[in-house]
Amino acid sequence: MYAPNRTRSPLDPALHRSPPRPGALLVLAGALGLAPGRAPATAADSSTAAPRQATPAQSACSVYGPARLVTRVTHPQLVESSGIVASRRHAGVFYTHNDSGNLPLLFAVREDGTVPAVFRLQGAKNEDWEDISLGPAPSGDGSALYLGDVGSSRPEPARLTIYVLPEPELPAAPPAEPIVVPAARFHLTYPEDPQDCEALAVHPVTGVLYLMTKPLSARPPLLYRCAPPFAAGATRALEPVGPVSLANDPLVTGMDIHPGGARLIVRTYFRAYEFVAATPVLFEERIAFPARPVSIVPMGQSEAICYGAGGTSLFVTAEGSPMPLYEVPCAALTQRERRKLR
Repeated sequence: MYAPNRTRSPLDPALHRSPPRPGALLVLAGALGLAPGRAPATAADSSTAAPRQATPAQSACSVYGPARLVTRVTHPQLVESSGIVASRRHAGVFYTHNDSGNLPLLFAVREDGTVPAVFRLQGAKNEDWEDISLGPAPSGDGSALYLGDVGSSRPEPARLTIYVLPEPELPAAPPAEPIVVPAARFHLTYPEDPQDCEALAVHPVTGVLYLMTKPLSARPPLLYRCAPPFAAGATRALEPVGPVSLANDPLVTGMDIHPGGARLIVRTYFRAYEFVAATPVLFEERIAFPARPVSIVPMGQSEAICYGAGGTSLFVTAEGSPMPLYEVPCAALTQRERRKLR
């Protein structure tokens, strides 16, 4: 039986009062382009740090409205969207990728349907890419993309691969060929037999990486975690958090964590479910209790979901070309958010 670790939650604010250890943050620095020996900037030396784009206001929704089609994205190589995440650097931009057996490409797509850039991960293979997330960069400066080669079609199902790369710059004009970018990688293993998995998310506050299984029986999905630092090339064992309260709809295909860190959106082939905790500290414990269902558009083979950069809307895609991008907008903000607007 799996039970949440209540003795030392990684989300306890007490664990984050001291600044992070530079050594831990630089484990992947070389692979991610940070100069060797250079510690990440802290609040104490912010005057010399490179300017960073402001983070959008993080709002929370109490009621979601009906889904609407935002756009259809046409690109000859984007044929099987399996994961999606909203950019934190570029307004109106999302990152998506194909499912198994395709080239190791990352697509930047805009809400207007254009594709400003396609990135090819150097040395990577798309054996079964299932989901993508944004989280704190290992350098401690800015955000990084975490791309999960975690599906059941891999030749080594017992060994999962996570690719990590800084959120990229976008060119002024779309290049004719994919832009080759370096990406670090590390590996994960389950504490027991291999599981089928299609959902990955990185916590925006703690950097903890989560995977949620896709059981092929009536059993509930299981949530696993792996806390940073993540050493390039290393293999880490996942830790079980517990069963997720989705027993009647367990075929999880994607998930994302709200920018504020206290909400988790999980989707299946049929609908989405949002787990709402009072604070990020209670994030892991919340999965043991029923979630609130969220209606999404039936789109055939559809697996991906994410929060918008501001945290009020949800976005979903479907496989096929052109790729449809739907928004599930907020119909009513929470009382706390409404008070902020007064």
